[in-house]
Amino acid sequence: MPARLLATPRAAYGTVTMNYLIHALKNPFTYTGRASRAEFWVFFLFSALTAGILFVLVLVAGYLSHAAGVAALLVFFAAACALAVVQVSVAIRRCHDIGVSGWLAALMLLMPPAFIVCGLLDGHYRTNSYGPKPPALDF
Repeated sequence: MPARLLATPRAAYGTVTMNYLIHALKNPFTYTGRASRAEFWVFFLFSALTAGILFVLVLVAGYLSHAAGVAALLVFFAAACALAVVQVSVAIRRCHDIGVSGWLAALMLLMPPAFIVCGLLDGHYRTNSYGPKPPALDF
């Protein structure tokens, strides 16, 4: 049998994506080190989708009854605060990956184009003053 048929297959794309998401969620208060572009964008998309789904649930619950709407709104704000903490952590580590101070993450809150630019720039391929290159999370 040829050797390539016996080789262990590479992890599926969805598995790799989940690994980036899990890594971000396991390190909500880690402000040192670096985050790759993939981790940055995967968590941003997860946050946006989660907020969108919860917002629709708030609207539906509010339409059904006032009490359910208030309860759903409280759940939405709690989830938004939790996701914001992790998003700030990932943004700071992404700033470190491109070689700038994590304080640039504050600029991202004021200027959305800075958020996009930070997410699109290549990180340093070698160790910089913030640590080694983030590993590929395809375990």
